[in-house]
Amino acid sequence: NVDNNIELNKKIIEKIMESMLDNFDFDYGGFGTQPKFPLPDAIKLVLDQYAKTKNRDFSVIARLTLDKMHGIFDDIEGGFYRYSVTQQWNEPHYEKMLETNAGVIHNYLQGFQILKKDEYKETAIKSLNYIKNNLSNEDGGFYGSQDADEEYYRLNAEERKKHGKPFIDKNIYTDLSSMMISTYAYAYKILKDDYYKIFAIKSIKFLIEKSYDEKFGMFHFFDGKRKFLPGILSDNVYFIRALIDIFDVTDDMAYLNVAEKISKFVINNFMDKEDKCFFDKIDNPEDIGFLKFRDKSIIENSIAAINLIKLSKLMSNNETYNNEKINIKNNEKNKIEIKSIEKNEYLKIAENMLKAFYSESNQLGINAAVYGLAIQEYLDAKT
Repeated sequence: NVDNNIELNKKIIEKIMESMLDNFDFDYGGFGTQPKFPLPDAIKLVLDQYAKTKNRDFSVIARLTLDKMHGIFDDIEGGFYRYSVTQQWNEPHYEKMLETNAGVIHNYLQGFQILKKDEYKETAIKSLNYIKNNLSNEDGGFYGSQDADEEYYRLNAEERKKHGKPFIDKNIYTDLSSMMISTYAYAYKILKDDYYKIFAIKSIKFLIEKSYDEKFGMFHFFDGKRKFLPGILSDNVYFIRALIDIFDVTDDMAYLNVAEKISKFVINNFMDKEDKCFFDKIDNPEDIGFLKFRDKSIIENSIAAINLIKLSKLMSNNETYNNEKINIKNNEKNKIEIKSIEKNEYLKIAENMLKAFYSESNQLGINAAVYGLAIQEYLDAKT
């Protein structure tokens, strides 16, 4: 059971930041040695904490990493490769993942906003153009990845035109598309380009139509014909986050209502009755082998906690919330009865989850960055 004596305070974040400094590569940026992966949650936490504390160490971590990570950026077509085989960021593994790009583009946009470096904005825009041209489904949503083709990516711009493009996985994965929707919403806020808001809204509506079911929640992916694999936590929590981010740029209550509906679904279907944290998948008696084993991820629970904290705050700010629903498809307002929810209930669930993962966060160090983001969200909500 959860130790209620645990105090959620800024010391938790300070400890994660110490671990970040311990693991930081002061020669080449990033963390650790090789292979070297972008760690978007860590960079977001660094930038957030620099904005709050003005600690110059955090500025050094962010600047050096964003500068050096350019080594896995595709200068010709835009977009970031998956990771660097070397410590120096100079030998990419050439696969381009939607998830990587969603996180890293967000980092460069935030880096531009906080550190005022125009090159970061240019890198972000070029990468957003790569997503638009290669990984966007015209009806909404985003494709999963583009294959690593070493020969292709070593060609110059003219040679590439004659060479067939690497294979694109055109399945639309709910969690990954949701990550990019959130990045598009943020791109709209920073760059003030309506395209990002319009396509993000289109993508939200597409996922509601193609991958959502009131009984099963979000399905994991849509292959153009069918939706597959319901009952995975990451799809639901990242989609809820995307809904909240779209509400943030539209003020349309429809998105908040869907976010709350799926949040209730998650609470009712994923929560462990004992420690009140969320399993990574729904219990399914038909599962066999390793599928029988359920886990609780600090990353997905931290994202869920952030969502619940934000919903708690937004619900208390919107008096119309509990008696009005807007139909997303035609925007008609329908008066319906929604079971009124105590606005602090979500906050209490989030607080419990953060306490439950406290000891694990201590062992994870830098890999607890997303937990640090959730703690900061909680502390901001309490002040």
